[in-house]
Amino acid sequence: MPTSLHPMLVFVFSQIFDPPEELERKVQELAELIRSSSHVVFHTGAGISTASGIPDFRGPNGVWTMEEKGLSPKFDTTFENARPSKTHMALLGLQRVGILKFLVSQNVDGLHVRSGFPRDKLAELHGNMFVEECVKCGKQYVRDAVVGSMGLKPTGRLCSVTKARGLRACRGKLRDTILDWEDSLPDRDLTLADEACRKADLSITLGTSLQIKPSGNLPLITKKRGGKLVIVNLQATKHVASLSSQTGWESWVGGFKPATPAKHVEMAGPPGRPAHPRLRGRGDDQADEAPGAGGARVDGAGGGGERRAGQGRAAAGAAEGGVPGPAQRHGSAECREGAAGAP
Repeated sequence: MPTSLHPMLVFVFSQIFDPPEELERKVQELAELIRSSSHVVFHTGAGISTASGIPDFRGPNGVWTMEEKGLSPKFDTTFENARPSKTHMALLGLQRVGILKFLVSQNVDGLHVRSGFPRDKLAELHGNMFVEECVKCGKQYVRDAVVGSMGLKPTGRLCSVTKARGLRACRGKLRDTILDWEDSLPDRDLTLADEACRKADLSITLGTSLQIKPSGNLPLITKKRGGKLVIVNLQATKHVASLSSQTGWESWVGGFKPATPAKHVEMAGPPGRPAHPRLRGRGDDQADEAPGAGGARVDGAGGGGERRAGQGRAAAGAAEGGVPGPAQRHGSAECREGAAGAP
């Protein structure tokens, strides 16, 4: 067990697939749940990005699974060249037609933003490797390339915001937004996510085992307030849901006509930088306790007293190569002022 790489024990679980007829029944049930709900919130983890070439953590080819076998994780693309999957685009489509009210993500790969998903409807709890933030005024910059640092550290660039009436620029230091293990979740994103979950009458989780706290507790808020919880994941979870399914999320949306990506999605980043596990984050698949055998489980998630270990999502293990160097390009595709949403 590579405990030197991971502060908490790593449990690797086999994937479970529902039979086709069972999957079809659950899809119909999910569709009815969505139709009958007025405030739907989605929660996403590493599993939805595997189709984009970025491995998860505890799947058959996951980062920690491979490390457990003494093998190097396999990345099929670089982070800059990764493109949103059908699932990312389906979520964007649901948002555009007013079904999806808010999206909470544990992922740091930036694929939701690159799909064109509006940032004021999105909470990225563990950061975004393409985003840097001014420590002075809070303005955020969305870059075309990985910003090149992790752990809320300075990136070496300065804020370009100019004050009113042509006065001097802010010139505050920019830092990355990727959390390390000891870092607390960003106040703005956590507050928005918490508010959304309290309003929701249906929370749907995709590709996350809900083991990391406090992120994993958020969908349970909806359930505890009388709403419904749906879990879609290839590994069993310990939580009792209104509906749970073991399937690949791409199979759920294979017949869904995806929304058209925003134009900035097509901007190719510099080639050659690997989708590095140290920057990928361990936001969703880390298990801090082993669940029982498959099937529904007693809801074991507690309240705010649970340990906050695992809030840092930047270090998925000391894989070879170290943290990538500074980004090769820094053109800003989008900016956000502090706590305000999209510009």
